[in-house]
Amino acid sequence: MINIVKISIEEFEYEIYSKYKKIFPSAERRKWSKIKKSYNEGIERFYKVELNEKTIGFIMLENVINNCKLVMKNDYDYYAKDRHDKLLAGLMPSHRFVEKPMMKDMIEDLSNKKVLMLGCGTGEESIFLKAFGAKEEDLIGIDLSKKSIELAKKSYPNITFIVGDMSKLPFEDNFFDYIYSSLAIHYSPNPEIVYKEVYRVLKPNGKFLFSLVHPIRWASFEKEIDGSLYRLIGCSVDDKESTVFGSYNTFKEHTHTHFSWGINETLSFYVGSPSFHFKLLRKSGFEVLDFTESKAIEETKKDDMNYYIKNSELPQFMAFLAIKK
Repeated sequence: MINIVKISIEEFEYEIYSKYKKIFPSAERRKWSKIKKSYNEGIERFYKVELNEKTIGFIMLENVINNCKLVMKNDYDYYAKDRHDKLLAGLMPSHRFVEKPMMKDMIEDLSNKKVLMLGCGTGEESIFLKAFGAKEEDLIGIDLSKKSIELAKKSYPNITFIVGDMSKLPFEDNFFDYIYSSLAIHYSPNPEIVYKEVYRVLKPNGKFLFSLVHPIRWASFEKEIDGSLYRLIGCSVDDKESTVFGSYNTFKEHTHTHFSWGINETLSFYVGSPSFHFKLLRKSGFEVLDFTESKAIEETKKDDMNYYIKNSELPQFMAFLAIKK
């Protein structure tokens, strides 16, 4: 059952401004000040949305600020067009400078191979795969988001795209030579089911290349120290304390909000350690051929030196290459 619950500005500010630890640009901070001012003038417009007593989003009434939208987790359809445009324009540095270079180093010649794009989104992966020899008639993309698949079909009309669940693939056994997945499997609460499905639809000696979020980045604990925000993985040094920052070894759900006014994308995914996924792959029948932790490429320096320094030293993502034996 869905409930709309009025909350105070302090609660709203904690959930959006503090809990998600977002440091807004000055223009957005000025808007936030206007919202606080309107509240102080007696306009109560802040609500949280609950589904079965669990908070799934937050909302402000539009007469407080224009273009606001309910902050829903994993709203793939709503953000499909925005994500599609940003990827094509190279405006997502984590893909352009980190994840794609990692995958490029691990992929092989795909000539004459039947290839599945698992969690294909709006289909941009097809451009990447074609550069390695894949033919349009040999590519199939599958994704849970209907809007993403609609955009993929319009953008790449000669490629087959279908709406479907990666945990229940609509293909016969031993169908594909190669399966490629970019930052999609971590949305599954049970990756073992996905790995077993991938194993089933791969041909003998077929290969599986996929990337995931890395716990160093996505399972870290965000803490403000002297006015600056830090991501921490570690523990207290004092033997008398047991404070732990982050959750490297525990497979669990993490939620991150990319917050800006009018585009409040909240993504929730499941983060596990490299060894967690390695063991699941082996349990599912795969032999693991390669493993890589991401590192920002040198080209990043020209675009954002701070981003390069952080992401060339600490991994955002990881990738596995496995084979069906």
